[in-house]
Amino acid sequence: MDELYELFPDGKKFRVIYDENLRQFKLLALKEHFLEEVIELFSDDNPAAFFMKQHGYNTSSRISVINHFGYFNIGLFFDVMKSIVMLFGKNSIAISKDVALVVREQLQPLYHEKIITSDDLSNPLEFSIDNISTELDMRDYQIDVIKSTLLLGRGRSLFECPTGSGKSFISANLLYTIFNRTDKKLRTLIYVPNRQLVDQFYKDLMNYGFDESMLSRFTGGLKTKEKNKPLTQIIISNKQYISRNMHKLPKIDIFLCDEVHSVSPDSSGFKFIENLNCPIKIGFSGTIPRKKYHKWSLIGLFGPIVHSEDIKTLQDQGFLADLEIVSVQCFDAHVDKNKELLFSLKSRHHYSEDGDIAFNAAWNDESKYITDNFRKLYTPIITYLESLSGNTLMLFDRIPFGEGLYDLMKSGDTGDTVWYIDGSTPINERERIREHLEKTTGNRLLAQSATFATGINIKNLPNIAFFFSGKAFSKIVQSIGRSLRLHKDKNHATLIDVSFNFKYSQRHLKERFKIYKRDYGKSNLSNIIKLNV
Repeated sequence: MDELYELFPDGKKFRVIYDENLRQFKLLALKEHFLEEVIELFSDDNPAAFFMKQHGYNTSSRISVINHFGYFNIGLFFDVMKSIVMLFGKNSIAISKDVALVVREQLQPLYHEKIITSDDLSNPLEFSIDNISTELDMRDYQIDVIKSTLLLGRGRSLFECPTGSGKSFISANLLYTIFNRTDKKLRTLIYVPNRQLVDQFYKDLMNYGFDESMLSRFTGGLKTKEKNKPLTQIIISNKQYISRNMHKLPKIDIFLCDEVHSVSPDSSGFKFIENLNCPIKIGFSGTIPRKKYHKWSLIGLFGPIVHSEDIKTLQDQGFLADLEIVSVQCFDAHVDKNKELLFSLKSRHHYSEDGDIAFNAAWNDESKYITDNFRKLYTPIITYLESLSGNTLMLFDRIPFGEGLYDLMKSGDTGDTVWYIDGSTPINERERIREHLEKTTGNRLLAQSATFATGINIKNLPNIAFFFSGKAFSKIVQSIGRSLRLHKDKNHATLIDVSFNFKYSQRHLKERFKIYKRDYGKSNLSNIIKLNV
């Protein structure tokens, strides 16, 4: 009883301790069901459960960011505390001095290092942000994002700003402001999803005003001179290279993660960030995940979401291009009348757990049919796209489909206006194509979504077409974001959403429409083009 009283004095139901080896907090509960209630509050549907069960694995249908022993990543501390107060009252938690010290050092590192002071926190309106650029003015929302990250997050936070809103400019001035408020040379790692974004971020920082002597790229494919250059105060690297070369990194003081939505739980990138001994961790994206487990996992790594900027608001304010959605709905009579096809809307076959139709058979058959019949299905669509003015980006998923479609389009091209990019395309070739599209018009670019849907900056892009069947929030919004950047010859963008009278194509269209309605204010698909294929 004495031991219990020491852990849970004065009627406390919980105690928080810090595990130095795991660098995680652990929640102890007076009674087991108290802990179970908190775990359940931070649980979500397990997205892998359905598929694993189809293959005979026994797995839980729920998954939580607090494990059964009570361990959780430190960024969730404030959310967990608020939830316990909500469930059990404000006097239900015992917090020791060592936990309070960890909170101060690792969850409020800018405050702990006196980069942010009590006076700053008391007078946020008077807190000034330093602009490194002599040519670009900071917009009000960009200043608000930086203030929120510094004053609310205090060095541990997430923020969400749509593609085209200037995340790299925000990041540059966030760093510039921190650097100007300390005499320490805080070494910074900027972590991006892919190799091409390393170069893009590097060029952006130089264009904004950072001296090249402060910047280095820690990545593959560099020339010998740069490869042998000592790592500088600001290092830009990509997750594939880091996963193989993290042992070569120096001590990092500030960690910035671009396109943080691409860091999925249990991935190598997640583990790297989790184990990185660096108190200042800031993540940002145009799309913070909506799935609770993924979102809570990122909060656990970085800290709270301190700012979220709305796409529609920035469009209304003239900072992003207006969006028109054209729904190209294609009708395939062969599929419509063939009830034996698993993906036909009139199919007589339906999946059931006790049936003889595999759970993913209809999806696989539909994907194969589209790849095998791309000429018939997409020739009318390509003809329609040729009528559009300006550059057009067409995003696809599967390489055999993309390669076949490229050969088809190239055979009918009279000039050098059809381009192709997939994961095997060299970085310098991707950049050459990107720069060509920036300077010219009338181009059609077929690009694999995995390599081009996130982060790539093409301002001169009025049209984007979805040649994939998908419904994932981040993928859809990130893809649309390729076309929302403003350009001197463009103030609106057109999304061509292609769908077929197939089972999954129609399901995914309905889910995409929910995103168009919620995030872009499109209450209905008024511009519909029907094609027979």
